[in-house]
Amino acid sequence: MLVQRDPQHLTQEFHKTDRGGRILVDTGRNGYSATYAAAYAVRAREGAPVSAPCAWEEVERGEVSPRTFTLRTMTGRIAAVGDLWADMPRHGQSLRPAIERLDSTT
Repeated sequence: MLVQRDPQHLTQEFHKTDRGGRILVDTGRNGYSATYAAAYAVRAREGAPVSAPCAWEEVERGEVSPRTFTLRTMTGRIAAVGDLWADMPRHGQSLRPAIERLDSTT
């Protein structure tokens, strides 16, 4: 539904070459036994990139990319901005109101 509402910026195309600069909305990770890279996991790629949380404002300003955070830079990153997921459990929210609102508009 997100992609339908904003196809200029969002996509469900898995292959990067098919995305055209759009953001991948990866709903494929919502299924049973689906895997993903956990926050702060080091990826098995050249340069040891790290799957790191970032603020949406950083994304909007173009300050982050898949290669921005590495094993060598994460200590400085956390020292500078802290653990962006530290308060995650306190901010849990239900999707029920959003689903009901969407259902009422379709």
